[in-house]
Amino acid sequence: MVAAIIMHMPGLWVKIQFEDMKQYINSMLAAITEGSFLLLLMQLICCAGCNMNKLLWTHCSVVVYGCHLAVSALIGSFGAGFIGEHVIGKMYVRLAAFSPQVLSTASYIYYPSRLVQDTTTLERLRRNTQKLTTTLDLFPTIQSILHGGTPPKEDNLTEGCMTGIDLAAVEIRDDRVVVASNSVSTKKKYHLWALMAKESALYHRLQKGSLVGQGPNNTYVMSFKECEERSCFSELDEPGKDQFRTAIATFKNDTSIRDEVKESDLVNFFERLVNY
Repeated sequence: MVAAIIMHMPGLWVKIQFEDMKQYINSMLAAITEGSFLLLLMQLICCAGCNMNKLLWTHCSVVVYGCHLAVSALIGSFGAGFIGEHVIGKMYVRLAAFSPQVLSTASYIYYPSRLVQDTTTLERLRRNTQKLTTTLDLFPTIQSILHGGTPPKEDNLTEGCMTGIDLAAVEIRDDRVVVASNSVSTKKKYHLWALMAKESALYHRLQKGSLVGQGPNNTYVMSFKECEERSCFSELDEPGKDQFRTAIATFKNDTSIRDEVKESDLVNFFERLVNY
């Protein structure tokens, strides 16, 4: 249990800043449950040849936990919320709607200075944390660390998909624009689509019914600034169309984004919506 809590310590440290005591206790229990399961699974794999010998099991357990802590200290710790922090009763809003809490997911990264060749890398990483990032950026950043600062070439597994960037190697542009979608890997009739800039997003919801004041087939401009729940959404007007025409042009001109993503149904839908 202690090792499981240590495994999730960076994320729990972030959560304590904005969760009340009841929510934080639930987060702690979730961390203990998930972490214990993963560590026990590693034990079982590692100890498969121990024949349940208690001494060998103990030694193997020490090795598993020691390796976990050593790896965390050496290569860094990363994490991000993936279910959103917007809960109504026992339901996570992200299952049927987007909101600022769902799209602005808390992320963290610890990048050991011993792995950095020069100070410019850490400076760039610090600057990037103040700009628009996505959870997709964590993958190439971890890959880069594991390969000594040089990420491997992309394979066909990510062909046609929205991908992230190495936060320690690439300077994020101030006007970066990204897309967000649910059910990416499945063909469903309903969807949640968003074209996101740093302070706002153009968002379309197509779902069975209404939720948190959002209609079943409606488009909104979502604000990421401090606001009350329903005041975070406004109708798309002409100034809004101008704003997101500029955002789409920025997205189209971003060389880090693949052409398949630029011509996706999501992007084409928003292009028609704002008369791009």
